[in-house]
Formats: sequence, C-alpha cells, structure tokens
Amino acid sequence: MTWRLSFVLAGVLVVVQNRTGNHSMGATIAVHEGEQSSGVTPSAAVASVAGIDFSSYQGNVNWQAQYNAGKRFAYVKATEGTTYKNPYFTQQYNGSYGVGMIRGAYHFARPDRSSGASQASFFVRSGGAWSADGKTLPGALDMEYNPYGATC
Repeated sequence: MTWRLSFVLAGVLVVVQNRTGNHSMGATIAVHEGEQSSGVTPSAAVASVAGIDFSSYQGNVNWQAQYNAGKRFAYVKATEGTTYKNPYFTQQYNGSYGVGMIRGAYHFARPDRSSGASQASFFVRSGGAWSADGKTLPGALDMEYNPYGATC
C-alpha cells in the first residue's frame, strides 16, 4: 500500500494516509469504536513524501522500481506476536536501504495472545531495533481491529 507522510513544522502535525486519502492511521479502530476524526487533512501539510509498507505477503521486492516510482521511505513488517518473523525481512529491509530509501520496521500486534512488553522485546530482538544512522525510522506498531476476523 502506498502512503503519504506529511509534516507541518509549525504546530507539529503529522498526517499519514494512503494514496487516496481514505485510510488514515487508526481508521479501522475509529470506525469500530465510533470515534470522530480529528478534522486534519493532508491539505494542511506543507510537504509530503511518498512511502510504502511491505510484509511477507509481497515476497522479495524490486526496490529500484519502487524508488523509480517516487517512493522515498519504506516500513517493513519484521514480526507479529511473539513467534512470527517475516522470512523476507532481510531482503526487504536492507534492499530499501540499498537504493537510498529511509526505512523502518514495524511489528504487527497481537494483544489477544501476549503482553505488549513481550511483543516489544521480540520485535527488538528480531530486527526492529532502531539505529542512529540517519536513514532508519523508529519502529512502528501495526494494531488492527480484529485483524483475523470478519470486521477487519
């Protein structure tokens, strides 16, 4: 999925939405819990950078093609719960870095299976650790409403 990450320097606004602007971070939780939108739209942003996220579902990625298509950052799924490791993580994480993208890793949370502390520890041990190289984004958490159920 293609994402737009937007920043406003005066006011510390961050807007993360998909290419069509109809799926912002936390959208599935807000829909199911009845929460209202903050009213912030990408048009309020002064700059945006195209990025993309990948998991094992996509397999090996042609990173040069993604870069040529305008993507400048990538988030790669590293782990899920406390047992699953993305078998393509090394190719996806290092490949994005190799073509000049800024990259980060994300963890797919399973709060129904184990504690947040044990999942965070597994994530850091399995590739999610941050490095101060100027090209690594902080780890991210993917938390979805009933991810394997009918309401996903």
